[in-house]
Order: sequence, then structure tokens, then C-alpha cells
Amino acid sequence: MWRGSYAAGEREARHGERAARGALDARIAALGAELEDAAFAVDDARRRLALYEDSLLPRAREAFELTLAAYRTGGATLLDLFDAERAWFEFELSLWRAARDHELGRARLEALIGGSLE
Repeated sequence: MWRGSYAAGEREARHGERAARGALDARIAALGAELEDAAFAVDDARRRLALYEDSLLPRAREAFELTLAAYRTGGATLLDLFDAERAWFEFELSLWRAARDHELGRARLEALIGGSLE
């Protein structure tokens, strides 16, 4: 009589163990995907930072300076000057957004790994 209830208890325990193992495996997979996503976000932000710092921002600054020189000699309009300045400022804003994204991504990575990246 007790033997049947013990067998039922064992089956229930095995079922609970399988369910717990399945939940653990699902959580591990989700954390792995989240870690990959966070690492990609950091790499993407780092790439954008380099693009703005090394290429786009210096070119926009140079374009503004050339437009300013042209404006002073009558070769460009005030609207041209404003457009060049606006483009320069937009690239600078994008640079700071990339820096923000980079730091947020690093913080997310550190939270996922439970420690510092340094």
C-alpha cells in the first residue's frame, strides 16, 4: 500500500526536477542572449564613437570653417553658414549620444556578469 504512494512521490519529484532543469536551461539561454545583445550594443556604440570622433565631427567642423570663410568673402549665404553649423552640432550631439550608449551598455554588461569589466 505504501509502495504505490512512494512511487507516486518519486515520479512527482522527478517531474519537478525536470521542470526545474528546464526552467534553469531557459534562463541560462535567455541570459546568454541578453549578454550577446549587451556586448553588441557596447561594440556598436564604440564603433559609432570612433566614427564621429575620427571622421564625421572633424569633417563637419572643417565644413563649417570653410563655409564661414566663404561667408566672410561673400561666397556663401547666412543660411549656408547656419546649415553648416547645425550639421556640426548634430554630429556633436550624435557623438555624445554614442558615448551615453557606450556607458549604458557597459553598465548593463557589468550587471549581467556581476562585476567590473576592467
